[in-house]
Amino acid sequence: MKNKIWQKYFLCMAVIIVVAGVLINIFGYRLACNSYEKEHRRRLQDESRQISVEYVRESRNTGLTSEMFRQQLRSVRNMIGCEVWIVSQDGTILMSTESDLEGGYVPQSVLDRNWNRKTKIEGLYDGRRGLAVDSVLSGTDIWGYVVVSEDWNLVTADAKKLLFRIDMTALVFLVAGGIM
Repeated sequence: MKNKIWQKYFLCMAVIIVVAGVLINIFGYRLACNSYEKEHRRRLQDESRQISVEYVRESRNTGLTSEMFRQQLRSVRNMIGCEVWIVSQDGTILMSTESDLEGGYVPQSVLDRNWNRKTKIEGLYDGRRGLAVDSVLSGTDIWGYVVVSEDWNLVTADAKKLLFRIDMTALVFLVAGGIM
Protein backbone atom coordinates (compact mmCIF):
# COMPACT_ATOMS: atom_id res chain seq x y z
CA MET A 1 0.00 0.00 0.00
CA LYS A 2 2.78 2.45 0.93
CA ASN A 3 4.57 1.68 -2.33
CA LYS A 4 1.57 2.71 -4.43
CA ILE A 5 1.18 6.01 -2.54
CA TRP A 6 4.85 6.88 -3.12
CA GLN A 7 4.59 5.90 -6.77
CA LYS A 8 1.54 8.12 -7.22
CA TYR A 9 3.29 10.94 -5.35
CA PHE A 10 6.36 10.75 -7.59
CA LEU A 11 4.22 10.44 -10.70
CA CYS A 12 2.26 13.57 -9.69
CA MET A 13 5.53 15.42 -8.99
CA ALA A 14 6.90 14.39 -12.38
CA VAL A 15 3.74 15.63 -14.12
CA ILE A 16 3.91 18.93 -12.18
CA ILE A 17 7.58 19.37 -13.11
CA VAL A 18 6.90 18.72 -16.79
CA VAL A 19 3.86 21.04 -16.89
CA ALA A 20 5.74 23.78 -15.00
CA GLY A 21 8.72 23.41 -17.35
CA VAL A 22 6.50 23.70 -20.41
CA LEU A 23 4.72 26.77 -19.00
CA ILE A 24 8.00 28.43 -18.07
CA ASN A 25 9.34 27.81 -21.57
CA ILE A 26 6.23 29.01 -23.36
CA PHE A 27 5.68 32.18 -21.37
CA GLY A 28 9.17 32.67 -20.01
CA TYR A 29 10.88 32.56 -23.38
CA ARG A 30 8.87 35.44 -24.82
CA LEU A 31 9.12 37.41 -21.58
CA ALA A 32 12.88 36.88 -21.31
CA CYS A 33 13.50 37.62 -25.00
CA ASN A 34 11.32 40.71 -25.03
CA SER A 35 12.83 42.24 -21.91
CA TYR A 36 16.36 41.35 -22.96
CA GLU A 37 15.85 42.76 -26.47
CA LYS A 38 14.22 45.89 -25.04
CA GLU A 39 17.23 46.46 -22.78
CA HIS A 40 19.63 46.02 -25.71
CA ARG A 41 17.55 48.37 -27.83
CA ARG A 42 17.66 51.05 -25.14
CA ARG A 43 21.41 50.59 -24.69
CA LEU A 44 22.12 50.82 -28.43
CA GLN A 45 19.95 53.92 -28.79
CA ASP A 46 21.67 55.58 -25.82
CA GLU A 47 25.08 54.78 -27.28
CA SER A 48 24.23 56.12 -30.74
CA ARG A 49 22.88 59.32 -29.19
CA GLN A 50 25.95 59.75 -27.00
CA ILE A 51 28.36 59.09 -29.88
CA SER A 52 26.44 61.54 -32.04
CA VAL A 53 26.62 64.28 -29.43
CA GLU A 54 29.97 63.73 -27.78
CA TYR A 55 32.20 62.34 -30.49
CA VAL A 56 30.97 63.38 -33.91
CA ARG A 57 29.90 66.93 -33.12
CA GLU A 58 32.91 67.56 -30.89
CA SER A 59 35.34 66.14 -33.44
CA ARG A 60 33.97 68.52 -36.04
CA ASN A 61 34.43 71.44 -33.65
CA THR A 62 37.92 70.48 -32.39
CA GLY A 63 39.36 69.44 -35.75
CA LEU A 64 40.35 65.85 -34.93
CA THR A 65 42.05 64.04 -37.76
CA SER A 66 40.14 61.14 -39.28
CA GLU A 67 42.67 58.65 -37.88
CA MET A 68 42.31 60.05 -34.35
CA PHE A 69 38.54 59.92 -34.70
CA ARG A 70 38.73 56.33 -36.00
CA GLN A 71 40.78 55.40 -32.90
CA GLN A 72 38.10 56.93 -30.69
CA LEU A 73 35.42 54.92 -32.49
CA ARG A 74 37.40 51.71 -32.02
CA SER A 75 37.75 52.48 -28.32
CA VAL A 76 34.01 52.99 -28.10
CA ARG A 77 33.45 49.69 -29.96
CA ASN A 78 35.68 47.88 -27.48
CA MET A 79 33.79 49.39 -24.55
CA ILE A 80 30.26 48.69 -25.79
CA GLY A 81 30.91 45.58 -27.89
CA CYS A 82 29.06 46.90 -30.95
CA GLU A 83 30.03 48.23 -34.34
CA VAL A 84 29.83 51.97 -34.96
CA TRP A 85 29.33 53.55 -38.37
CA ILE A 86 29.45 57.17 -39.43
CA VAL A 87 27.11 57.47 -42.39
CA SER A 88 26.76 60.38 -44.81
CA GLN A 89 23.48 62.06 -45.63
CA ASP A 90 23.07 59.91 -48.75
CA GLY A 91 23.69 56.60 -46.88
CA THR A 92 27.36 55.97 -47.69
CA ILE A 93 29.40 54.61 -44.76
CA LEU A 94 32.17 57.16 -44.34
CA MET A 95 33.85 55.59 -41.34
CA SER A 96 33.37 52.32 -39.54
CA THR A 97 34.97 50.38 -36.74
CA GLU A 98 35.09 47.56 -39.31
CA SER A 99 37.18 49.02 -42.15
CA ASP A 100 35.83 46.57 -44.77
CA LEU A 101 32.39 48.21 -44.48
CA GLU A 102 33.58 51.68 -45.46
CA GLY A 103 32.08 52.77 -48.74
CA GLY A 104 29.10 50.47 -48.19
CA TYR A 105 25.54 51.75 -48.49
CA VAL A 106 22.82 51.96 -45.84
CA PRO A 107 19.32 52.41 -47.34
CA GLN A 108 17.46 55.60 -46.46
CA SER A 109 14.57 53.51 -45.10
CA VAL A 110 16.93 52.25 -42.38
CA LEU A 111 18.31 55.71 -41.62
CA ASP A 112 14.85 57.26 -41.33
CA ARG A 113 13.99 55.11 -38.31
CA ASN A 114 15.86 55.46 -35.04
CA TRP A 115 15.57 51.70 -34.37
CA ASN A 116 15.78 48.78 -36.79
CA ARG A 117 15.26 45.35 -35.33
CA LYS A 118 16.45 42.19 -37.04
CA THR A 119 17.50 44.10 -40.15
CA LYS A 120 19.36 42.61 -43.11
CA ILE A 121 21.29 45.06 -45.25
CA GLU A 122 22.20 43.71 -48.67
CA GLY A 123 25.91 43.94 -49.41
CA LEU A 124 26.84 44.56 -45.76
CA TYR A 125 25.47 41.69 -43.69
CA ASP A 126 23.77 38.39 -44.31
CA GLY A 127 22.61 38.02 -40.72
CA ARG A 128 20.10 39.93 -38.67
CA ARG A 129 21.33 43.11 -36.97
CA GLY A 130 19.92 45.50 -34.43
CA LEU A 131 20.63 49.05 -35.64
CA ALA A 132 20.24 52.22 -33.60
CA VAL A 133 20.40 55.39 -35.70
CA ASP A 134 20.93 58.96 -34.51
CA SER A 135 21.17 62.04 -36.71
CA VAL A 136 24.16 64.35 -36.60
CA LEU A 137 22.79 67.84 -36.98
CA SER A 138 24.46 71.01 -38.13
CA GLY A 139 21.98 73.62 -36.99
CA THR A 140 18.71 72.23 -38.32
CA ASP A 141 20.28 70.38 -41.27
CA ILE A 142 21.18 66.70 -41.11
CA TRP A 143 24.92 66.35 -41.67
CA GLY A 144 24.92 62.56 -41.40
CA TYR A 145 24.10 59.67 -39.08
CA VAL A 146 25.67 57.56 -36.37
CA VAL A 147 24.65 53.91 -36.55
CA VAL A 148 25.40 51.48 -33.74
CA SER A 149 25.03 47.89 -34.91
CA GLU A 150 24.88 44.61 -33.02
CA ASP A 151 24.46 41.04 -34.21
CA TRP A 152 20.89 40.23 -33.17
CA ASN A 153 21.53 36.48 -33.31
CA LEU A 154 23.91 36.92 -30.35
CA VAL A 155 21.27 38.85 -28.42
CA THR A 156 18.74 36.07 -29.03
CA ALA A 157 21.30 33.44 -27.98
CA ASP A 158 21.96 35.36 -24.75
CA ALA A 159 18.22 35.46 -24.06
CA LYS A 160 18.03 31.69 -24.56
CA LYS A 161 20.91 31.21 -22.09
CA LEU A 162 19.00 33.33 -19.60
CA LEU A 163 15.90 31.18 -20.08
CA PHE A 164 17.99 28.02 -19.57
CA ARG A 165 19.15 29.40 -16.21
CA ILE A 166 15.55 30.15 -15.27
CA ASP A 167 14.56 26.59 -16.26
CA MET A 168 17.33 25.03 -14.19
CA THR A 169 16.48 27.17 -11.15
CA ALA A 170 12.81 26.26 -11.39
CA LEU A 171 13.69 22.59 -11.77
CA VAL A 172 15.89 22.69 -8.68
CA PHE A 173 13.12 24.32 -6.64
CA LEU A 174 10.51 21.86 -7.89
CA VAL A 175 12.69 18.84 -7.16
CA ALA A 176 13.67 20.23 -3.75
CA GLY A 177 10.01 20.89 -2.97
CA GLY A 178 9.10 17.37 -4.04
CA ILE A 179 11.75 15.80 -1.83
CA MET A 180 10.66 17.73 1.25
